[in-house]
This record gives sequence, C-alpha cells and structure tokens, in this order.
Amino acid sequence: TILTRAGGADKSMGRAMSTDELVSKAKSIGIEQNIDPAEVMKGFDAVKKLTGNVEKAVEIMPGIAKLATATGGNLGEMSGLAANIMAANPNISNEEMQQQMRVFTRQGAVGGVEVADFAKYGSRLTAGATLFGGDKSKNQATMGALAQISRQYGGAATPAEAALAAQRFATDVAKHSETLKKQGIDVSDKHGNLRDAQSILADMIDKTGGDVTKLGKMGLGERGVKALTGVSAIYKNAGGGQAGRDAVKAEFSKYTEGVTEQEVERANARVLGESG
Repeated sequence: TILTRAGGADKSMGRAMSTDELVSKAKSIGIEQNIDPAEVMKGFDAVKKLTGNVEKAVEIMPGIAKLATATGGNLGEMSGLAANIMAANPNISNEEMQQQMRVFTRQGAVGGVEVADFAKYGSRLTAGATLFGGDKSKNQATMGALAQISRQYGGAATPAEAALAAQRFATDVAKHSETLKKQGIDVSDKHGNLRDAQSILADMIDKTGGDVTKLGKMGLGERGVKALTGVSAIYKNAGGGQAGRDAVKAEFSKYTEGVTEQEVERANARVLGESG
C-alpha cells in the first residue's frame, strides 16, 4: 500500500528509518493537519526520490503540511517543490526551507506560475539559482520571480517556457560573463564570483535602458532575452532611470517576500478550527 511505499529501513542518507516509524510519523502529521496519512507518505516519497534523504523528508513535512492546510495547497505538489529546493541546496536548514516554501507559495498565489508548476519545473529554477553568488535563498526567489514576470509581461506562453527562460538567463550570464564585463555590466563580486541574480539583472536593464536588442547583443540567447523582456517593459513603462529601477524593484518584491510564519499559523488555526 501507499503507507509502505516510502518505507523499508532507509539508510541512503541520515538515520535509518523503518516502515513502521515512517507510517507512525505520517499518521501523526495527518491527524494534526487533517490530511490523509497516505498523502503524507507520498510527500515523504517525493522528497526521498529526489534527495535520497528520508530523514530530512520527515523533518520538513510537518511544516509543509501546515502550509498546505493553511493555503489550501496540494501536499504532493508542495513536497515536489520542497524536494527541488533541497536537491539544489542539500545543506539547507529546515527554517530556510520553510521560508523558501512560503515565498514560492505566495508567488504561486499572485502570479501566473502556480505551485504545481514550480513542483514540475522547479529544477530549472533551482539549477539557475545555483550559478549565482550571494544568498542562495534570495537567488531561488529571484529565479521564481523572473519566471513570473516573464509569464505575465514577457511573452512566455506557458509556465514551462517561463521557467526555461529564467534558467537560460542564468546560464547565459554565467557563460558570457566576460562579454558582459566588457560591456560595463558589474557581473562579479570582489572575490571573482558571480554577484546575486537580481543585482546583475538590474544592472543589465539599467545599462541598456531596457533595450531588448542590446540585451541580445550582450550574449543572452533568445530565451534569456525573453526572461528579461518583461523586466524591460516594467522599467520602460515607469520612464526608465531611477523610476524604472524602483518599479522593477517593487515588482520583484511582490514575488520575493513570502507569506509570514505568523500568517501561516493564523490561517492554519482557522482552517483546522472550521474543519474540527
């Protein structure tokens, strides 16, 4: 049955966990959050398949389940997204993981790329985020925001195309960093590593005045340019210059500031109170 699928004594990473122990954990989370334990086991399985770490899956699942209950989200989809985040950043703490999940949950609620899409295509975004320096969580949030803006303003016809455009922006910047430097883009930090994604992106838009043609000549491929087309539109619609920079920053803030832990707690209590 599904209640044994993630089981067997698991020694792939972390402490070995028996099937009985996993089932017990799933039942406990299920009772607490009014979720079918079988769905919790599927969540364990989704994380284990991508990361090989069932103990970590058990550690993060109470928070993921609480978020799913609070937002009406699908636990399976959220577990898939969590697995992608963990695969890109194996040493991420539970606290950082939960914050990332709250960010992507808000993005999915207000943007055209939903949590289900992040679960499906999130590996593209996390792969792109790992290429940049600075705060890893911020870079992952920026990649998600870039996909959202590409979907809403930049001509990406589908969530899959939006996620791919964001990924290609990242790989194009990494591949053509020397070309970008020659054109006045501040790509690297003082240690020679790529700066964080949002800083590079903002510098490229500012230096080109949001001119998509110039962005293409900097080394971005067609899909990389598509990722910045929406950002360019926001910049130019605000009149460029400082007003344009402020408009771009405000748009990214809409997508990179997650639901707060307190909001989740209140919503979770309300939903469980109504269903109890």
